[in-house]
Amino acid sequence: MSHGAARADGACACTSGQPYAACCEPLHRGATAQSPERLMRSRYAAYALGLTEYIVATTDPDGPAWEGSATGGIDAWRASIRRFSQGTRFLGLDILEAPPATGATGTVTFRARLAQGSADATFTERSTFVHRGGNWRYRHGERVRPTGTGAA
Repeated sequence: MSHGAARADGACACTSGQPYAACCEPLHRGATAQSPERLMRSRYAAYALGLTEYIVATTDPDGPAWEGSATGGIDAWRASIRRFSQGTRFLGLDILEAPPATGATGTVTFRARLAQGSADATFTERSTFVHRGGNWRYRHGERVRPTGTGAA
């Protein structure tokens, strides 16, 4: 997947099958994600499109995934996100499980199909999201072994 507004066919980078303009673009422009799954899809698309500020803005500042306070601060974190996005081909997103949120917490298990150079960088993660101030935020993720594949 190249960087830009959408795939060459106009489909959203989150591979939902919807046009970008009707899928993740409204969230990237400030609309509120109504569920953890919608936020997950929009974050995947943001990485694919190099939307660094969206990734920062949708990460829980009180959670362990927040890197704005780490050595080098938020500028170093932004640079790291940019390097990851630029050095990665985003081949698809598979939502494996997205149960309804319980209260202010939700989880999404997904497979991100990625390539970095000629290497397969695909991974499966269970992400936790929190709802604060009217918005869902990514709190943290843990890598999980995909069921039935034998791969991590």
